[in-house]
Amino acid sequence: MKMQKRVVSVMLAVVMVLSLVLMMPVGAEAKKAKSFVKKLTLSEASVTMDAGTSEAVTATVKVKKKASTEVTVKSNDESICTVDPADAGKGTTEITITGVKEGSTTVTVTTVGENKKGNPLSKNISVTVNAGQSDPGDDPGTGTGFNAATDMTVTNGQVNIYVEFTINKDHPLTPEEAAECGLTISEDGETASGNVPCNTATYTFKKLPGNLEELQTIPLDTMFGPMAAGIAAVASYQPGVYNMQTYDKCPQLAMFDYLNGPGFDIPNVQKQNMFITMRTTLEGYGGPAQGSPFMYFEGATPENGYTPNEPFSFMLVHGPYQVPATQSIGTGQMLPERQMILISFAGDDSQRYCDVYQSKVDNNWYIFDDSWQHLVAGAKPAQIIY
Repeated sequence: MKMQKRVVSVMLAVVMVLSLVLMMPVGAEAKKAKSFVKKLTLSEASVTMDAGTSEAVTATVKVKKKASTEVTVKSNDESICTVDPADAGKGTTEITITGVKEGSTTVTVTTVGENKKGNPLSKNISVTVNAGQSDPGDDPGTGTGFNAATDMTVTNGQVNIYVEFTINKDHPLTPEEAAECGLTISEDGETASGNVPCNTATYTFKKLPGNLEELQTIPLDTMFGPMAAGIAAVASYQPGVYNMQTYDKCPQLAMFDYLNGPGFDIPNVQKQNMFITMRTTLEGYGGPAQGSPFMYFEGATPENGYTPNEPFSFMLVHGPYQVPATQSIGTGQMLPERQMILISFAGDDSQRYCDVYQSKVDNNWYIFDDSWQHLVAGAKPAQIIY
């Protein structure tokens, strides 16, 4: 009997020891699991923005004990959007998502701490960026570092050119004036023609201006200056950046406002029409492009997709016909004397022109009224190169 009691006592002692041994690791695991990430929440699961604008999303991390409340944030396509996480307080992170260009992507938010199972928590934010609604008003255009003093040269010359044009009935050309220019007026008095000596200016660019500030380095102290700057403005046009909701931010409109002279802002209706014409002519909106931003440069032809020679150059000609200062019938104001500047290019069978005038405000030359529209008019469509 005593022997049985001793055996039972020993067995109970063994069971108690085993129970303690088995309980120790369980207690240790429970202690380790006291600090962990419980939950990750986002204030927004998806955001939509315009290129150049930002949206904020708050990430909140709930934890047990001393687990980390930090998160890592990653844009899965930084060409579409960028992210800027900032710790806004215990458990929360303010995420700023900035649109770069049109497109869709995701932003991934991941906890630094781990859950009970030893894994970080992760969630995605769907991001949609609309290019058409961006507000690039603070962006004057992409600069190239152009400065006319170092990147542009002008060579003056003279050529004999056969000219034939319809005489403006509001400003008739007398036989005496025509003879002085080497022209002959037709018998019906409708046209003037002839071979006449014309002054020229050949502009050569190492690189082209990209915005208004750079364009303003082109001197306007000769009658050729405003049309040369106008051609450079056309060449700086960037297809696909603006639409009718943002047309008034298009840098070329500010450029032509400047080239119209002091105090002469282009009316909004004309700006709309100009933008529509540029969009159609230079980027082929609604169909094939009816020209190219580079169509006025030497070497650019419809057959080669309007690919210009480099360095970029074109020749301007001072036309033989000028309009004397006259009084406006509509406003009664005195209109300045205007000179005609011509250019020949492969995109049209006839010459393009701009009327220019010398301002009494600063003695510089500017494009008169709305003749800048001739520079953005349609041309021969560029052929597709395979």
